[in-house]
Amino acid sequence: MLQFALLNSDPKLRNLLEFIQQHVLDHELHLNRTRVWIPEGPILTEFLLRFDTSYPVSEHEDLATGRINTQ
Repeated sequence: MLQFALLNSDPKLRNLLEFIQQHVLDHELHLNRTRVWIPEGPILTEFLLRFDTSYPVSEHEDLATGRINTQ
């Protein structure tokens, strides 16, 4: 599964929440962003086409600082 996030100030947030509900996707609501786990396949393709302002989240990202841990 790949992780993506969308800023909560993004006008597409409501559509993302509907997409999450429709496809029963794991997600986390944070103060600034909504994080979602997308399985590879047709759902990922649809997600990437509809939510082009989303960005990938690395599993190695330190959530406190936003830095990537390379160790």
